[in-house]
This record gives sequence, structure tokens and C-alpha cells, in this order.
Amino acid sequence: MNANVQQRVALCELESLLRLPAGTCYYFCDIHGQGNKFFHIINNKAGILKRKIDDALAHLSPDERLRLLKLCYYPREELRFERGTCALTVCASRAEYNALAEQHIFHFGRLLRFMGSKVSRHDFYQEVASSPFQNAILELVTASNDDKIVLDNVATYQKSLITSYREQGLQEELIAEMVRILKNIAAHRYVINGDIPDRGPDTARILDYLMGDKDALVNWGNHDLMWIGAAAGSRELICELTRIQLRYNNYPVLEDDYGISLAFLASFARKTYLAEPAKGFASASPSAQDTGGRYDPGLVARMQKAIAVILWKLEAARSSALGAVPYFAHVRRNENGLVVQIAGRDHVLLDQDFPTFDVHTPAALTNDERNVLDGLCKAFAHSKRLQRHMRFLAEKGSMYRILDGVLSFHAIVPVTMDGTLDAFEVLGEHLAGRALFDRLNTLYSSVFREKRRLQEILDLLYRGWKGPHSWTFGKSSMETFTRALVEDAATHAEKQSPYYTLLADPARAEALAQLIMDDFTRAGAPSRIEKIFNGHIPVKAEKEKNAVRANGKVICGDGGFSEAYGDIGFILITTSSGLYLNRLGHSVTAEEVLAHNADILPTVLWEEKYPRRKQLADCNIGEEVRARIAELRHSLAGADGGHSAGV
Repeated sequence: MNANVQQRVALCELESLLRLPAGTCYYFCDIHGQGNKFFHIINNKAGILKRKIDDALAHLSPDERLRLLKLCYYPREELRFERGTCALTVCASRAEYNALAEQHIFHFGRLLRFMGSKVSRHDFYQEVASSPFQNAILELVTASNDDKIVLDNVATYQKSLITSYREQGLQEELIAEMVRILKNIAAHRYVINGDIPDRGPDTARILDYLMGDKDALVNWGNHDLMWIGAAAGSRELICELTRIQLRYNNYPVLEDDYGISLAFLASFARKTYLAEPAKGFASASPSAQDTGGRYDPGLVARMQKAIAVILWKLEAARSSALGAVPYFAHVRRNENGLVVQIAGRDHVLLDQDFPTFDVHTPAALTNDERNVLDGLCKAFAHSKRLQRHMRFLAEKGSMYRILDGVLSFHAIVPVTMDGTLDAFEVLGEHLAGRALFDRLNTLYSSVFREKRRLQEILDLLYRGWKGPHSWTFGKSSMETFTRALVEDAATHAEKQSPYYTLLADPARAEALAQLIMDDFTRAGAPSRIEKIFNGHIPVKAEKEKNAVRANGKVICGDGGFSEAYGDIGFILITTSSGLYLNRLGHSVTAEEVLAHNADILPTVLWEEKYPRRKQLADCNIGEEVRARIAELRHSLAGADGGHSAGV
């Protein structure tokens, strides 16, 4: 085949590719270390696998379809359970299990053929080719001739092949491989829309998974920025991260998963803070996980208090660079003891035991505090797993994504109450909207490579974590100090940014959405922006209808994914036929799925059907394919003087 013919073949294939249905994309937000739920939804594709099995294999009984569904979720575990159900010491039972496994293989072949229709044959065969069982899987998937003689011959061959695999102890491996391919073609993309770490116990396990999943995209949330900054050396963010793990009784994540010992902090807290800490330092989730009694709850509260005091001193010392409220700089002593002045009024601190604090030098660390901080900084820097995870998060993450018509970001695009884009100063430049996000992308992704301006980038990570109305925080302030030490609840208020206020106003929400979509499109977008998806703020159950705003242009995902925030949460799914906002159920374990048929089957809260089926021509890849088509047409026109048939 000469080059001209090869180019014409490629042109035909590319033009046809544009007509394929758009792939399915899943938008998670605010995972917060909740591994059981995250991995189960990855396994069940947010309920889509159940619907596909019901559609493609409707002739099977409900029990048979349920068994296939559990095989999709946990193939090896379910097969082990089925082997146990069939007493394998009895020959008849062994034959029963073999027949059951053979049925599974044929059913998965049919399901693969059904679900593979949404992807190109090239992509489908590439996925199959990645398996050592590629020949058998191709036979099972492609043999669909209705001629009885051919069909009998094929079935005889397939059954012989399956028998050979069984005799070699490979039939379970074949099933597991078919399930793997099935799940890979069921999802085009995942967008993890911020806040992977904290709260739950599985931060490290989730990041291990994401590092190996080519289909996963990550947008940064404020918790992600905090972890990146801590790993990159920010002393303030190291204190924040440690404080949060202690507050949520989640410190084994640091000690067991990342090898960062808190023993020296425990020793310091035990000998320094002798009085009972204020209630504001008690664990926010005492039963979040079994910590094995490593530190008793009273000591954990003292450890949290000790690291919070160090943090507040650091913030008092560098408040102008950080944009932090220097509360310790406003603490003084009067006849009532230690008081803090807020908005011209003195508030007596609920906890008066601060032996390392001097009102005359509020930012000064004691030698012991400095040693604790230095030890933590070294431990964070020397944790190979933490450094590997955070480098991945910094280099592969982004402030936003524009994917197949959806603009997604974690929290907000900063705006003013006048409904205009709000500019922030970033290393001497005043930037707003997409220009701001693009500049932050460049800086945040370089934090582990940058030396000259490292401290400035670390401070920008801190501002993203909890700076006033920042891009990933979206509130006026984070009131850790006042919630812990001030009784007056009015001082605890964290006011939402104008972005959320305007979205809650039906008269102004649509104009705001259009302003943001136009700004991100004007700067160049890989596809036309039709929807905005953000997370971060939990949507109360009784206000679920408010999750969709601006006449359907903005979908506010829910920050309640993890147990610490309610164990519900939302997931947005985009398909070739429309968009679906689903409310998730409570977490389940693999054991509950296998033994009790537990599942997380989302409830559709809102959906919007497309007027016509979305094709790849409408997606990000469309521009790339059209550009390649134009190149081929130009090349062919030049080769034959522009007289090629069909060109």
C-alpha cells in the first residue's frame, strides 16, 4: 500500500471517528480520603454497570444478573465465594462450579460486545490486546454469525478453549481480565474535582490508585494545595496538615501510611500542656477510625493544641505575606486573664493554659517548639511516599478543566458583588478569571522544581488553602482560632464569597455563569463551554434542588462525600445522551457487597437530555481530529494537484 492510499485510509477513519458517541465522564468532588466509597463507585461506575447488565442481559434472572454485577465489582472475591458455595470436594459440585464459570465467560463476552459499540474498533481492540487472553476474548466478542453451522463450529471451538484454560487453572484469570476490559471501556474519563486528602483514612491508597489510572484527571481543592505546600516545605501548611489529622483522629495516615512520626510532638504536648484543653481542641470525629490506642484522646487534644499554637505564632510573624488574621498579635492580658480583641471587643479565651506564649513577643517560638517544628519539617521532606504523591498531584493537577463542554473547578472563580471578575495579585501581576487560574497552574505545578521564588509559591499555596475569598477556599476566613477559643459564635462566622451569593440569587445567577463561561472561552477553550461544575460546599439534604442553579448552567456538587461530612455526596455523569446529577448513598465495604448484596446505587436528582446524541465531533478530541483531517486533505491535495476524488 503506497503512502497516498494510506493517507486516504487514515482520512476515512478519522472522519468516521467524529461520528462516534461521546464517552462517559464522571465528576467526583471532595473525596476526603473516603476510600471504600470511592473505590466502590469506581467499580460500579456510579450504577451504570447495573443498567448495562439489565439492558444487555435482560433474559437472565435477577439473581444471575446480581451475580454478574458482583463479579464486575470484585471478580476474584466473588469467584472465591462461589467456589465455597459449591463444595469442591464433591465431583458433581466441581462440575457445577465449572459450568457456572463458563456461563459467566459467555455472558461477559456478550456484555463486552454490547458496551464496546460506543468506542471505535481500534480503541476496543487495543484494550483487548492489552490482555494475555486477547485471542480468546476476541473470539468470544466477535463470533456473532447467525448461521447455525458456523455458530455450532464457533461454540465448539470456544468451549474447547475455555476447557483448556480451566485445566490450566486460568478460567478465573480470564474472567477477571474480561471484567477489567469491561470497566475500562465503560468510562472515558474521571475528573476528581478537588479535596482528595484529609478526614478519611485512605488518602494514600486513593493517590496510589490515581497515579496508575490514565483516565483520571485532577483539579486542585484547598486541601490538595495544603498537602502539596506541606510536602514542598511550607512550615505553616505542615502545622495545618498535622493539626487537621489530629483533629479528625486521623493521625495514622501520617504515621502508618507516610512514616511521619508524631512521637516527639506527643512528648512535647504531654510535658508542656498540663491543664485540660478547651473543647475546641477535642476530636471532631472520635470514632472516625480505630487508632489502636496509640495516643489517648486527652493527649491527642493536647497535641492538636500544641501544633495550633505553633501555627498561630507563625501566622502572627508572617501575616502580611500570608493574608492571615494574626490573632495571637491581638491577644493581651487583663484582670480576666488572656483576652483577644476582635472588631474592637475583648473576648476572654476559653483556654488560659498557654505556657509558651508571651503577649510581648506573640510570634516567638520557644526552643522546644522550634525543635518540634524542625522535626516535622524533616519528616515531611524525608517521606518518600508523601513526596511521590504530592509531586504527582502538583504536576498532574490543575485549577480547572474544560472537558467536552463542562468547565469544572473545585470552589469558585473569584468575583465581586457587582458581578465582575475579581483580580488577585500574583507575584506582581493583577489577574482575574482564566488568566488567574492559568498563572496559578504554572506556579503550583512548578513548586517542586522552583528554587528562586519557592517561598512566594508556598505562600500562594497557603492563600489557596484558606486565604480570604481565595480560588479554592471561597470564604472570608477560616476561623480555627475563634472556634477553639472564643465563646461568642458571631466570631466563628465564615462568610461565603460573592460567587456563592450571586449563584443563590435567581435574578443574577445566569449572568454570572455566562460571564465566567465567556471569560474562559475567550481565552481559548478546547470545546464550547455549556456547563459549570464546582464542589467544595456541602449541599444540605433538604436543599438538594439548589444544587442546580443559573437555569441549569451551574451544577454545585456536594462536599459531603466523606463520613466526616455526612457520607452522601453527589456525582455528575456526562454521557452522549445527556448530563445526570446523582445523589450517592452511604459507604459500603467489599465484604458487605459480597455477603449482603450491598451497593451504592445513585439516585438521579437532575438530568438534562441533549437534543441530539453528542458525538466525538462535539468533544475536546474533535478539534484535534479535525486538525489532523485538514492536514491530510492538504497533503493529498498537494500530491495530486487537488483533483483527488472525494477530496
